[in-house]
Amino acid sequence: MKRVVIACVLFAFAISISVAGFYKTKEITNELKSKVETIYNDALEKKDIDRENHELIAYWRKKSQFMFIVLDHESVEQIEKAIFLMDIYHEKKSEEEYLESCAEALSAIEKLSSGEVPRLKNIF
Repeated sequence: MKRVVIACVLFAFAISISVAGFYKTKEITNELKSKVETIYNDALEKKDIDRENHELIAYWRKKSQFMFIVLDHESVEQIEKAIFLMDIYHEKKSEEEYLESCAEALSAIEKLSSGEVPRLKNIF
């Protein structure tokens, strides 16, 4: 009987982590999407995007650890690659490549937010 209770508690714990991960993932991807869209639009309008770019990098560094824990690494790595390419192209003042990497980041974020959800297999 103890084993059944322990199994039920562990299962409830895993489900609660999965649900919490789902909502936290949605929150993070919505914020990332908003930041990248703002940067993309400002870059198209030739506005200064230094501050926004640094904020995006800082936000990603803070939130990416959680994303790597609960989501498939391949999906998260695509976002990470695009965000760091944005930073590299921004430092090089390469506008065309910067806009391409912004679009790539938006695409990866959208793909993650619409297709990837925290699952029990990602937790264990």
